[in-house]
Amino acid sequence: MSRLIKSSLGSFVSRVGLGITEIVGIIYVADVAGASTLGTYALFVAVYVLALLLSSLGIWEATVKRIAEGKLQGEFLVAEFLIRLVLSLPIVLVLVLFRDTVSAYIGSPVAVPYLIVTLFAVMFAETISSGLHGEQRVGRAEFTLFLSGVTKLVCWVVFLWQGYGAAGLFAGLVLSKVVYIVVGAQFLTIRPRRPTREQFASLFEFSRYSWMSTVRNQAWLWTDTIVLGFFVASELIGVYELTWRISAAFFLVSSALSATLYANVDRMIRNDGLDSVKRAVNESLVYSGIMAIPGVVGGLVVARSLLLALGQQYTVGYWVFVILIFARLAHSYEEIFAKVINAFDRPDLMFRANVIYVVLNLVGNVVAIAAVGWVGAAIATAASMAIRTALSYRYLRSLVDITIPKREILSEVCAAILMGIALFWFTRGGTLSFVETVSAVVGGAAIYAILVLVFIGRVRTRVKSLVATVI
Repeated sequence: MSRLIKSSLGSFVSRVGLGITEIVGIIYVADVAGASTLGTYALFVAVYVLALLLSSLGIWEATVKRIAEGKLQGEFLVAEFLIRLVLSLPIVLVLVLFRDTVSAYIGSPVAVPYLIVTLFAVMFAETISSGLHGEQRVGRAEFTLFLSGVTKLVCWVVFLWQGYGAAGLFAGLVLSKVVYIVVGAQFLTIRPRRPTREQFASLFEFSRYSWMSTVRNQAWLWTDTIVLGFFVASELIGVYELTWRISAAFFLVSSALSATLYANVDRMIRNDGLDSVKRAVNESLVYSGIMAIPGVVGGLVVARSLLLALGQQYTVGYWVFVILIFARLAHSYEEIFAKVINAFDRPDLMFRANVIYVVLNLVGNVVAIAAVGWVGAAIATAASMAIRTALSYRYLRSLVDITIPKREILSEVCAAILMGIALFWFTRGGTLSFVETVSAVVGGAAIYAILVLVFIGRVRTRVKSLVATVI
């Protein structure tokens, strides 16, 4: 079994669990609290992510990179924490001074106190996260994230049952970060050491370019939500958030692969040479597509029934879902290209792509939402991601001559289409209950898995190897 697949197993299992936990939590909130409360929570998270972005400036990525190099790990970890602490203080001051405006935008009078607490909790959690990822303990980092997600879900159930509404959702988020801090610290083997000026300078040197990558990551997740907050009511934002989270459930494998690929490729470049990198990228593209491609087809068939099962108010989000799922398909491949480029220590290349993407995404969202309404947010998000994927591929080809596994990807497309035909026959193009929808998804996944094993030889080999290892 390849090194990439072995290292992805722990991360994959945890990410699947986290993905299920996240979607269950969002569905629970949508069903129990309604679209308006879900929209308020989405705006809260968008604002805290923006605040977090201004307090990090690419330091997390720089720390992971330097720790992965294996030298002065404790010094780099402490340097990261101190930098982020200093950057957080003026942001807290701004939140306090403009608390009424921020609270009105989010739609909750208690938003600002929770924002401040969340900001510091996430700062501690992400410092631990950078250490775990830098040590290539990605599986343990993802397991800790899964426990954090379970904590949030349990808190949401309890707090909503007690009638706390949006404030209960905020509190659940904070407590989940506390769990990450406590558990993640147990897995971290790096011990804090006093940094010198050289460690600070090294982090800033890498973050000169990586900060834009951080902006890009969060722009991909939250630009549409932030802009929607100025144009539409919280109910529609809640519907948009629901469709966005549901679309994410179809891309768990590609997320797990990209989460482990960065550290693996970084090691391969130093120890194994470019041939290993080429094989790893080729393999990643195959296994990323295995989940991403059927996710698009299956989502198109069952999404309307799933949204209807959660309430009539959510069915208006079907076409938003359709557009967003194609955006996620592009992102599943773009993430692989970007991780490899960063592992080559060429953040300058990604800086160019990130600047173009962020500008297109922000301007596109404002223009599209103003022109065609809330669906414009999905259109702008998908279009800007498609352009970024093309740019990332072009830059990667300038560094290493990768081979696209065209035959395997075509086989995945064929298997997904056959699965989609079976799903459409099962649904008869009509609506299903929630249980029937879940059954259709499980049945479709089984059909697709069988077809992939039949069509793609390298997948059969990997599965046999995995089964032999487990047994």
